[in-house]
Amino acid sequence: MTTRRRAARPPEGAMQLIEQCRHCGEYFEPSDSSLDGVCPGCEAEPYTTCPECGSTVPNTDCVTLEGGRRICQSCAEQLALLCNECGRWHMAEEVRHLTDHRGNSVYEHCWDGLECVNISDTQT
Repeated sequence: MTTRRRAARPPEGAMQLIEQCRHCGEYFEPSDSSLDGVCPGCEAEPYTTCPECGSTVPNTDCVTLEGGRRICQSCAEQLALLCNECGRWHMAEEVRHLTDHRGNSVYEHCWDGLECVNISDTQT
């Protein structure tokens, strides 16, 4: 007969003495860092708080929109468009864009010079 062990739960109100960094996996004392779940080494890396969802993410996981505003990759995939012509991100609700037959978005200011403009105009 085998005996099952119950998972040990800390008492209510107990302070956590060690935590594992959600980025690099190293263990650290939570009091050494001002960011929840991030070790002091990773905390030194530049972080951004996404103005759309409020999450704190490394700058490497952010998208810079036209105009310099930074949002997380997850919000960019839901709320922004990447212009196939100029390669810049734009908030979908703030710009007019075209979508070609391949599903590529083209921002309004990049329409000039397109060989074919009989693409359906999409206003979002």
